[in-house]
Amino acid sequence: MKRLIFLLFTLSLFLFSACGKAPGDSAGHTGTTDTLDSTRFTLHPEDHNQHNFVTSFVETQEGYFYGHTEGEFGSSSRSLIYFCSRGEDTFVPLCGKPNCSHHDENCNAWFGDGQAECFGYYNGALYAAAFDWDKYLVYRINLDGTGHERVAEVDLSKLDEYSSVPAFHHGKLIVCCEAPQTLPAEEREDHVIVMDLSDYSQKEIGMDYLQEARLPGPLRWFYKDKAYELATGDKRLDHAASEKKLTELDLTTGEVREALQRPVTGLYMTDATWYFFERDLSRSDPKSEETAPGFREYDVASGSIKECGLPVEDIIAAYYDDNYIYACGDYKNDTYSLYILSRDYKLLNTIELREDMDVVAIASDRVYFFENYSFNFDFYLDKSEIGSHNLELKPVKHAG
Repeated sequence: MKRLIFLLFTLSLFLFSACGKAPGDSAGHTGTTDTLDSTRFTLHPEDHNQHNFVTSFVETQEGYFYGHTEGEFGSSSRSLIYFCSRGEDTFVPLCGKPNCSHHDENCNAWFGDGQAECFGYYNGALYAAAFDWDKYLVYRINLDGTGHERVAEVDLSKLDEYSSVPAFHHGKLIVCCEAPQTLPAEEREDHVIVMDLSDYSQKEIGMDYLQEARLPGPLRWFYKDKAYELATGDKRLDHAASEKKLTELDLTTGEVREALQRPVTGLYMTDATWYFFERDLSRSDPKSEETAPGFREYDVASGSIKECGLPVEDIIAAYYDDNYIYACGDYKNDTYSLYILSRDYKLLNTIELREDMDVVAIASDRVYFFENYSFNFDFYLDKSEIGSHNLELKPVKHAG
C-alpha cells in the first residue's frame, strides 16, 4: 500500500552530531521513579509539559533528554536521543559505545529512521515510537541508552495516505492521523489511537466526534488524562480563527467536549484554574473581529473567567510554567522583547531577542531557546538569574 506519512509537528525535529557518555556512565543514573525529587519537579516526567514546543523532551532528576533527526527526510535520516547532565551545558548522544558513528539502529541513542518519531518517559524508562511504513514500532529503552526492546506496535495499515503525529503523555502513546485535506469533506475522517503503556492495549477514541468534525492538527496541550486543541466542530477548512473553541478530548473514555467557547493561546492548566492569554485575532485573520488582548483565568468550578489585564502593552503571546510567565512583545526592527512576569502578572525582567529566536522548551531550572528558526537547543537561560536584571543567554554546547 502506497502511503504518505510525514511529521507535521516539525518543532520536535533537531539536528546535532555530538558524541559522549550516557548518563549511566557518569551520574549513577538509576532511572526509577523513586529517584525523582518531588520538591524539584511539580510535573512528573511521564507528563508532557504544557508549555513545550517539542514532543521529545524529558527532564529527570539527573538531567535532560531530547530527540532530534539527522539527515534529509526520505533518505538516510535517523532520530537520536541526546542527554545533558543537570548543571552542565553540553548535550551528548545517549550512547556509551566506543567509536560509534551514531548512524543506524546499532547506536544506543537511535530511536527511529527520522520520518515521524518521538519518545517519552514511563515507569523508569524511555519509550520511543518509530515509524515503519504502515505502523509505529514501540521500543522500551533504559535511561542510559541500553536495552532497546521492541514491546508493541500501532498498526496504521487500514489508513491510506494519512499524515500521522505521535506523542507520549501520562503513560500513554497518542497517535493522531489526519485525512488528506484534498478529499471532499464528507470523505475526510481523522483518527486518534491511544496505547496504554502499562499493558500495550490500544483503542481508537473520539470516533463519533470525528465523523462530523476534523482533527485540528496535532494535539497541543495535555493535562492528566485529557488533551486539548482548538477546533470548530465541523470539517470546514475556511473558518476564521475566532470560530475555534478550546476542545477537550478524554484520552481514556474518548469523550469530546467544548471546554471553552473561545480560542486561547499559552494555555496552562491546574485542577482549579486554567490560565491563558487571549490575543487580538484580527491581527492575523481579517475575518476575525478585533478583541482586547490580555491574560485570563478560568475558574473550573464556577465557569467564570477573570480578566487579568495586560501588564505590558505590546505583549502578543505568552508561555507559562509553575513560577513564571514568558511573554513575547511585538516585533520591532527584527527584534522583540521577552518579558518575564511573575504568576501574579508583575514584570520581573526583560531580555531582547532577535526575531528568529524563541523559547523551545522549559525545564524546572532552565529555559531553552532556538535561533535561526532551527528549533534546536541553541541557548539557555538559568532561571536562578530571573529577578537579577542581568539576564544572559548562555550557549548550549554539543560534544564531538
